[in-house]
Amino acid sequence: MNKNKFVLALFAVCVAAAKAQQSVPQERMQEIYNEVKTPYKYGVVMEAAAPKDMVDCPTVFRDGDRWCMTYAYYDGRGYETWMAYSDDLLHWTDWTGDVLVRPSEQYDARYAHKSCVLKHNGVVYHFYCAVDNNRKRTIALATSRDLSGAKAADGKAAAGGKKYGVTDPKNSKN
Repeated sequence: MNKNKFVLALFAVCVAAAKAQQSVPQERMQEIYNEVKTPYKYGVVMEAAAPKDMVDCPTVFRDGDRWCMTYAYYDGRGYETWMAYSDDLLHWTDWTGDVLVRPSEQYDARYAHKSCVLKHNGVVYHFYCAVDNNRKRTIALATSRDLSGAKAADGKAAAGGKKYGVTDPKNSKN
């Protein structure tokens, strides 16, 4: 396909998409707005422990009967991903265990933050923004189990978390 045909095809797709967006009735848009508007502010529900530190990028999800929040914590040196829990979404308690993800690999040497966590088939998948020392941003994955099939020294399946680097799409076979 030559460049002109490609541009015309792209323009046609954009016009069709714009027309599709215009077809949503105003009444439906008002219903959506009324459902998602949040006019009541409750104030701060999470703040950093030290005045110079910062918290950012919350992601909230349900785990059983408790709410969980992952968030970025910045201590002046680098971002880490921390976690808190709540029973009512207003009062949060910091998790006192280990930090979920902290800079430790070449691809996340500078920052490991802005997470999205989900659980599937018994494995926790933790996607996060990884920033290297050259400020290159990628999306990395940490899991609650080693998914590579690697075996521990005793021959059993490896346990514990594993961090996976980003696959370069230029080198991908798909």
